[in-house]
Amino acid sequence: MSDDSANARHRVDSIKALDALADPGPQAAPPADRFIITIDLTADAKLRSAEPDPHDIITIDATPRKTPIEDDWQR
Repeated sequence: MSDDSANARHRVDSIKALDALADPGPQAAPPADRFIITIDLTADAKLRSAEPDPHDIITIDATPRKTPIEDDWQR
């Protein structure tokens, strides 16, 4: 990989081989199909020992959308 006299294709192949041996980390993780965001605004009611209002809890159930860069990258 670091041999300047080696063919460029062979250097790229050696980089790919080393990358495959290394721990890919988040690259190997499957993309999330959906995620849930919960925002709890009932802390003030808990401090006052009052009954929390269920409307103070916001839950967002969403799916990630593809960006043009991700679409091009997967082709």
